[in-house]
Amino acid sequence: MKTIVIASKNKHKINEIGQMLSALAFTTQSLLDFPDYVSPEETGATFLENAHIKAQTLADYLQKNSLQGSIHRTLYILADDSGLSCKGLKGAPGVLSARFAGLHAGDNKNNQKLIGAFLNNSELSRAAHYTCAMVILLPDKTKKEIEERCYGKIVTEPKGSNGFGYDPYFFLEKHQRTMAELSPEEKNSISHRGKALRNLLKELKKTSKTTEK
Repeated sequence: MKTIVIASKNKHKINEIGQMLSALAFTTQSLLDFPDYVSPEETGATFLENAHIKAQTLADYLQKNSLQGSIHRTLYILADDSGLSCKGLKGAPGVLSARFAGLHAGDNKNNQKLIGAFLNNSELSRAAHYTCAMVILLPDKTKKEIEERCYGKIVTEPKGSNGFGYDPYFFLEKHQRTMAELSPEEKNSISHRGKALRNLLKELKKTSKTTEK
């Protein structure tokens, strides 16, 4: 049985990834299955660097705890780092998206800080994009990198109750709705994470065939 361990405790993110991977015969686990795991500091200057840090730290943990041992040929490790970058804020919140308003800030405080910046200066460009960078460690110890974006603009009035994070304030011109107004299926079809996961599925299909030979 092939197992993929997702380097995240974010239930929303885990569910999104799990939905996309349901087409493949993988057993899915996450950091929620390892309560003693200590997440690393995300010290990377880019989303991709942080994804690498998360993936390697989890690999080291699994190795240290002998969880890779007999199943190393069918164990995959997936880490991603994603966030929002705003042109008017010179790329912020960027890699600090999850902790924009402080280390333990939740969605509400992060959104308040973001929208406050735009309400205080109407001249700021509202152009923004989401980025999702993924790193997957394959059973043969090689790595694959994937990075995708989704473009939109910031609105100061939230709309929609789906999604999470900055989704209620991220407006998609083509769809004339915020990300939070989309159904999960619609979101997966256009989002930064959805695009990255489709590329991931292609890679997993290739490597699965290789490992089964």
